Amino acid sequence: MVRDTFLQKENLFSVAAAERRQEHFSSRCATPVCKVPPGAQQSIESTDTFLIIAWSRLEALAASVTMSSNALKTFPLPTLDRPFGVALWPIFDKLYSSIQGYSPQNFRFVQGVTPMSTLTETAGMLIAYYIIIFGGREFMRNRPAYKLNGLFMIHNLYLTIISAGLLVLFIEQLLPTVWRHGLFYAICNHKGGWTNPLVILYYVG
Repeated sequence: MVRDTFLQKENLFSVAAAERRQEHFSSRCATPVCKVPPGAQQSIESTDTFLIIAWSRLEALAASVTMSSNALKTFPLPTLDRPFGVALWPIFDKLYSSIQGYSPQNFRFVQGVTPMSTLTETAGMLIAYYIIIFGGREFMRNRPAYKLNGLFMIHNLYLTIISAGLLVLFIEQLLPTVWRHGLFYAICNHKGGWTNPLVILYYVG
């Protein structure tokens, strides 16, 4: 459609140029045969040059519009099942498989087998956490603070990346279910909020 519009404009430019030549000569010639007045030929050539440059620029604009429309067609657009335009779960699947050696789809939470699946393990980790936090505070009370800004920045960076990754994965998994079946179904129904992808995300989170 854009190309046809530009072709129509090219025809209009050609017709306009011809009419301008005819009017230019008619206003200065009393007989059918006459000489071109001084400077008229240069004026006509300037007009033709302008029209040629204008047309070349319109062709370049048409080409850029075509390229932009083709790029837009190939760009992944967000949908309900892919809120971010691309499927994120396959990316997580490859990353998890490269670290753990098996697909997250095969993850099963088994009490007594899966790490942190028993009360003893969980309580032990909580106690160790509080001992480190409060014991470390007392240990450093009368000592100069260590300068660990670089280490803290790295720690905060990887925590931010992991948290952001888990957030977008949760959105990708839960948004279609909440939209189609409601919040109650997504929380309480086994097929809604307890699918294999969500179980591994709960565990990792």
